[in-house]
Amino acid sequence: MPPAASAFLVHGLPGGPGREAIGAGLAETGIPITATDAETRAALDRGGIAFVPTNVLAPGLARLLGLRGILGLRSPMNTVARLLNPFAAAAGVDGVFHPPYIHLHLEASKRLNRPRLAVLKGGGGEAERRPEKPITVHLLRGATVEELLFPALCAADAEEGVQARATVQATLALALLALGAAETVTEAEAAAQILMV
Repeated sequence: MPPAASAFLVHGLPGGPGREAIGAGLAETGIPITATDAETRAALDRGGIAFVPTNVLAPGLARLLGLRGILGLRSPMNTVARLLNPFAAAAGVDGVFHPPYIHLHLEASKRLNRPRLAVLKGGGGEAERRPEKPITVHLLRGATVEELLFPALCAADAEEGVQARATVQATLALALLALGAAETVTEAEAAAQILMV
């Protein structure tokens, strides 16, 4: 049985080059890193959010992703990892690192029966919206894909705290749109701003 509709599951690699701060950041925000299916479900039921390392979800995939440290570049497995939907979430936000992969990612998501999904070109392929520039987001609803333009939320030279807050707000707007809690960019941005208060 899937967790409550208001639960958010985040998955990825919590460590490695360039990712040293993820574990500390999660601890600082109180988001638990879970190691078993039962822990994950309990965390989602308790707090509505959990982080599951890729090596817990798919150990073989995690080993293949680890080859990046040896090869020095991404492999197709980095794209495959973004298609994981371990608890059959009704909605998701996925990032890709190469814009031509957006269409391929959406088509694969349709075949995997992902009902609602926001896909963006994220920095390093992350499912995170950069707030300092406008971005086109592709919203999959059933078999339909809509391209939506989100505006910049802050200046590129804004102080770090302003950029960090804007990043959270910008990404939250994508989640609200994917969930269907907002139907337009304007509604998603407004709802995310209210939630940030």
